[in-house]
Parts: sequence; structure tokens; C-alpha cells
Amino acid sequence: MLNQHIGVRCFGHYRATIYAMEYNAMPDIAKLRMKTLHFRERHGINASAENFCVSIRV
Repeated sequence: MLNQHIGVRCFGHYRATIYAMEYNAMPDIAKLRMKTLHFRERHGINASAENFCVSIRV
């Protein structure tokens, strides 16, 4: 029996997979940014930059 990979005879499978993988990571980045902004509102710019190890631009 020949083992075939998942994308056999399914045109566009890999393109759709790459698209889903790229946009699946975006909410995690957005959550981190929102968390940083809420912390900045409460504690100030310098404290948030120190706490999240990010530059002040974020």
C-alpha cells in the first residue's frame, strides 16, 4: 500500500494551509499589544516597556 500525503489531488491545499498558518498567529500578537497598551494606561510608558521587554514605540 502506498502512503500518500494529505494534499494529493486537492488543488490549492498547500496554499490554503500557508494562508491559515500566517493569519492564525495574528491574534496572539494583537493580544500582546492590547495587553501592553492596557498596562501602559495604568502604569505609564517606562513601566510597560520594562515589563514586556518592548520598545516605547509599541
